Amino acid sequence: MKLLDPILSLIYKENGKHHKHESCCDEHESACSCCDGGHEHQHTYKGGLDPVIALRVVVSAVLLLLSVLLSKTELWKTILLAIAALLAGYDVIIHAVKHAIHKHIMDENLLMTVAAIAAFIIGKSYEGAAVMILYQCGELLQSYAVVRARQSVLDSFGDHPDEVTVVRAGKEYLVNVQNVAIGETVLLHPGERITFDSVVVSGESTLDMSSLTGESLPVNVAAGDELLSGAVNLSGVLYARVKVLAGESTAARILQMVQSESGKKGNTERFITRFAKIYTPIVLGLAVLCALLLPLFTDIAFGESIRRALVFLVISCPCALVISVPLSYFAGIGGAARHGIIFKNSLVVDIAATAHNVLFDKTGTLTSGSLRVTSVTGERMDPNTLLKVAAHAEVYSRHPLAKAIVSAWDGRISADLIGSFTETAGKGVRVEVDGVPILVGTAAWLRDEGIFIRESEIATDIAVYIGIAGAYAGRIVFGDDVKDSARKAVNKLHAYGCVVSMISGDSEAAVRKVAEKLDIEDSYAGCLPEQKVALIQNMRSDAEEGASVLFVGEGLNDAPAMLAADLGIAMGALGSDATIEAAEAVILDDEPLKVPGMIRIARGVRSIVGQNIIFVLVIKLVMMLLAALGLAQMWMALFADVGTAILTILNAIRALRIRMD
Repeated sequence: MKLLDPILSLIYKENGKHHKHESCCDEHESACSCCDGGHEHQHTYKGGLDPVIALRVVVSAVLLLLSVLLSKTELWKTILLAIAALLAGYDVIIHAVKHAIHKHIMDENLLMTVAAIAAFIIGKSYEGAAVMILYQCGELLQSYAVVRARQSVLDSFGDHPDEVTVVRAGKEYLVNVQNVAIGETVLLHPGERITFDSVVVSGESTLDMSSLTGESLPVNVAAGDELLSGAVNLSGVLYARVKVLAGESTAARILQMVQSESGKKGNTERFITRFAKIYTPIVLGLAVLCALLLPLFTDIAFGESIRRALVFLVISCPCALVISVPLSYFAGIGGAARHGIIFKNSLVVDIAATAHNVLFDKTGTLTSGSLRVTSVTGERMDPNTLLKVAAHAEVYSRHPLAKAIVSAWDGRISADLIGSFTETAGKGVRVEVDGVPILVGTAAWLRDEGIFIRESEIATDIAVYIGIAGAYAGRIVFGDDVKDSARKAVNKLHAYGCVVSMISGDSEAAVRKVAEKLDIEDSYAGCLPEQKVALIQNMRSDAEEGASVLFVGEGLNDAPAMLAADLGIAMGALGSDATIEAAEAVILDDEPLKVPGMIRIARGVRSIVGQNIIFVLVIKLVMMLLAALGLAQMWMALFADVGTAILTILNAIRALRIRMD
């Protein structure tokens, strides 16, 4: 717990300062029935076209047709059309009444209900029924589009088997996945999708990781390698030990993140909600004025002024905006997930689209993170003995440098010799090995602890320094290769107008070397977690209005910095749970190029949303003016409402196909 304490305290300190997002239910004044306070959502069917709504639309359309072909009297025509309107739009009427009772009256349900009822009153029964039928056609199309966008994400993960082969007492059993415990061994045949996060016990194979990372290149695995749920075993038979239950696995977490998107609104969505609260009463007021004032100040008959007011109301319904805007975000989020990029909600898309400062952690983000020992220099002992001591001291640490030291030591580690292990984030470890106090960490920390280190001993590369019984004993130097695509990622970010910086807890010389290779403007070395937080806070305070600060990292000590940034991005996804929880966007592999890809997708989504808003408002304003002048017929009103909704929905679906490059 001592390792986590300083990090968790920083997380608690930062949590909630600027990441409090409004849920869809926070504002009940939504302008459309498709966001009904979060409690009466119409689109609950998960299988594509909602059969209930589809049946209602078909039956209502048949009744409308029968009223034209069979009914010889106006009374029967009106009755058939009233039944058609009620069958198609009863839920709209119910929602309008409920909202009125709860004083959330100003929404699309009210506009549709008033327009349909008034059409019947003035003898335009066909128009009254057609309003409800065509409105439900738009709702049906929207429901289908949302389900298809969601399904495209789910399909990328494939179907997970309900049963797996488990090896118990040397025998194989077919067991339901819910009955498999952590620590059990599962048998994976070629072609099987991996259900559990696990570790290979024996066997060799290649994996298709495309559902997790978006990359099609197979990955080789052997004994000791980790398997992630959602990947597909391609070639060999594997025996793997279960690490995480199916419901808590990597694939399950990713699907949960994708499907939870609808719970939070982006800035543009909140604009639509605020817009509707003002727009609806203004439209109703103008319609009333149109109906009452035209007969008073012109020679237009009262019946004609009512007709114009009704056409005005039908045109004014904002369903095209309210349907297409959230659909654009969801489609964009779904399309990004297919590239191995997870936006946790639509607000994250807005933040990514306005990225100006992008701050990268160095190790494991821009560099491979696969550190290797390049040299061991002993002060009072031979290098092999020093490496042995350091490996015993670092064996319980999860830091990449510790893992590299343990990997470099090819001898046996005697766990019974290790005692009183303590790790301090950003500094090093304090431990007793065979009763002797050992410090392994930064030169500055060892000096703070009273251990003298000559300036000539300080390496320019990444290094740790060892103190034994209060005296300096030597150093271990590491190499960490820059990722092949890191420079290209930085160049793309520059092309997008972003300022790129890098931060690390490593030495200034090591950090500067990487920064020069990647053409990064600013780099910050020797930073502890709290210093990363302070730096990000300064960047945010200096940023222009509307410009966001992104932080990209992958380690446990990056969690506070992710919370401090406008947007925290977890690289390599599947590392620390704390990092993933703190991050609001996740890249499911270690590919730096997906950071500019994420920004490109986010800006593409925002562009589509902007196109829809402009298109709808222009059409609506022109048609509303024509209606007030008496030049718009009811069919034109229906096109302005349902037609624009269909066109904007089709445009919104394009967000599913936005490419990273």
